[in-house]
Amino acid sequence: MKNGFKVTAVMACLLLLSAGANGLLANCTTNSAVISIFQCGFVSWFAPPPAGAGLVTNSWWQVGYGNFGVTAAPGTVFSDTLQGTGIGPAGIFSGNDSGSFFVELDDAKLPRALGGHPDVNLIPNGSFCSNYQNSWGGGGVDGCADNPRTTAGTDNDNLLNTYVDPTYGTGYYTNLQQLDYPMALMARESTGRFFALAFVANKSRGVDQPDRADDLSEGFFDFAEVTNGDQNPITGQMDIIPWQPVPTPRADVVNYTSPTSPRDVSLCWPEIRLVHDGSVRPSGAALVNPGVGVGVLDQGPLCRYQLQSAAVLAVPVDPAALTWANVGAEVNCGAGVGGEVCMALTVNPDTALRVRTILGKKPRTASTLATQTRIGASGDLGIEPTDCRGTTGGATCQVSSPLLVVGGPLVSEQAVDTVAVKNKNAIVVTFRTTSELTVTGIDILGKGGVV
Repeated sequence: MKNGFKVTAVMACLLLLSAGANGLLANCTTNSAVISIFQCGFVSWFAPPPAGAGLVTNSWWQVGYGNFGVTAAPGTVFSDTLQGTGIGPAGIFSGNDSGSFFVELDDAKLPRALGGHPDVNLIPNGSFCSNYQNSWGGGGVDGCADNPRTTAGTDNDNLLNTYVDPTYGTGYYTNLQQLDYPMALMARESTGRFFALAFVANKSRGVDQPDRADDLSEGFFDFAEVTNGDQNPITGQMDIIPWQPVPTPRADVVNYTSPTSPRDVSLCWPEIRLVHDGSVRPSGAALVNPGVGVGVLDQGPLCRYQLQSAAVLAVPVDPAALTWANVGAEVNCGAGVGGEVCMALTVNPDTALRVRTILGKKPRTASTLATQTRIGASGDLGIEPTDCRGTTGGATCQVSSPLLVVGGPLVSEQAVDTVAVKNKNAIVVTFRTTSELTVTGIDILGKGGVV
């Protein structure tokens, strides 16, 4: 453990030198905190994106403080009392997230290849990881992971969750300084079909002495502490962050009485996989969660689903042009049976359905004032596996989750890509159909009647 802290100290020093030259470190209290986000250096990575994935982008946020809907302007200087709550400009909950910061990721093979490691070929091509360039102290990052729960200076001390009593010093244990929530690191891709995500608390401060009271290091986040991901072929640990499909609704049964009558639909979609470090960190601070803890498993449900519907008036279907409405209440992740969430509903013909997968903590209040944000009551806003910013209701998504269209003749059951080719004395007609919910037969018409 001591060696790990030595390595981290060296990397943090390198980051300080690099960041200082570029005018970074604008968000933490003393302009000296870094609070790095590691993965590469501790031999973990994101799995390669699935076949067919688009351009990959990455972001992070602090659970209970994230807000992808508002980003503070680059160069915003937060006041000392607001930095850890992501209030910027004044009175606006910009959240604790990567904001306008460009998230740097390395080819996962690179660090080990440079070191001449013989196991570098065990890392799949296309894997990538977060290295020491990423931190909570960078310019363009909204807020700081050191959470000021109150206006007390001991809350906002540039240290993550120490067990050192702030009054009596090292050697005196307290859990009153367990104040800082976990964070999430997410990769998304431009087709809106896949994402990869993991949650971790700050790096554990000791293995044999988990409550040790002599560690006054700044602290950092280590995504190699994931415990329920995919297996790492080098270490054997379950710390590889997998890609997974964005939930898509599936119609198992569609009943109707006529082509224009409403459809009774039996609908299901798969639960997402929540990848994390399994951390439980009790806190004695009254304003935390409130009073529960700062580990990942202390946070309650970390995602929820919202089914939405919209009338389809034209094809092809453009999700951004539709008027979406919520169908029923939100459903917490993990509430399904057998790894799926299922429900029955009735919709009109030519209706599009989608599942908004809302990540992070559900807000306990609509307020985004500092008094509420400090205690995590504003929750996480606008964070989804696709770039779907705004409220969880009818907001237009920049990149929508995949759609299911329950159609009538207007949208479904269309013949497309129709081609007729003359071959000697015969004409070969080929085509495909968009769906066949109510089709009982297909007639091919030519001059003079049915062919």
